[in-house]
Amino acid sequence: MRSLYEEELLRARAELEADGWEMLPTDTQPVPAPPMTEPVDLAADLIARRGDQYLVVVIKSRRQARIEDYRQLTMNLAKHPNWRVDLRWIGRDQPVPAPIADLNRRMAKARGLMESEPEAALLLGWAAVEGLAKTLLQKGDPSKSSDLRALVAELQDAGYLSDTDRRVVTGLSVRRNALAHGDQSSPISSDDLVRLLDVGTILMRSLETPGPLLLDDEPLLLGLQEYPFKAFRTAEGDVVAVVTEMRENASLMNASERIFRVVQERFPGAQVIEHWLTEPDFGPYRESDGAGSSKRVTLAQVGLEGVVI
Repeated sequence: MRSLYEEELLRARAELEADGWEMLPTDTQPVPAPPMTEPVDLAADLIARRGDQYLVVVIKSRRQARIEDYRQLTMNLAKHPNWRVDLRWIGRDQPVPAPIADLNRRMAKARGLMESEPEAALLLGWAAVEGLAKTLLQKGDPSKSSDLRALVAELQDAGYLSDTDRRVVTGLSVRRNALAHGDQSSPISSDDLVRLLDVGTILMRSLETPGPLLLDDEPLLLGLQEYPFKAFRTAEGDVVAVVTEMRENASLMNASERIFRVVQERFPGAQVIEHWLTEPDFGPYRESDGAGSSKRVTLAQVGLEGVVI
């Protein structure tokens, strides 16, 4: 479980990278430094560069931050016109509740327009998915525009969406932005619209279902061998991946470390549960530690009570 600080740090990085900022080492200094002065104490959580502009991201708790520190940093960077501070608070006010029913209706309307007015369907569907993403992440007013690519990257990190889902949104972003500025020259296929709205459906289910929620059931490919695979998000917010043994494949015992690595590529930070069929006394469910060892668990212990594997 990530801390509030870690969540805000990941959110800031995703937003900046999606907006074209390059991450720099946090000990980067303004150059040239003012003559006859000591290096600037940036106390930065992130430093980013875009062109000749530099941004210092500082993440503070409302209970612990001292406004004097922020003022001093701002004064130091005032000597460098291309540098500025982005102060982000942990423990911000609760966001405006999302009009879930409105977003659902917007998605339904977009589906109805896919064939007759694909441009309108894209704009409506994009706005609905953006609103759902912001609501799921509890991030501000869902009626206001944001960068959906950054939101989807954050949702992938949190285990709500897969890399395929992220690529769907990234692939449509150029056409959506062009369309929003009046350029209708790029064709929009109904297949692309279906995939975008399917992402919205996943987010809607995540909001409506406290868990466990099935995130992915595509087989796990290990070389030329496929293993049955299911990934869930539990009611507590954890991602649990279950890999089931196949008698004709390498045993789970022999493939344990490789399976763990492949699962982490798809769902970073996920608990990996091995489902043993040939050794029921040894299992049937064991949690892998990624280093070749495992411990016996029940589905209820990992938040999957009542789930059929």
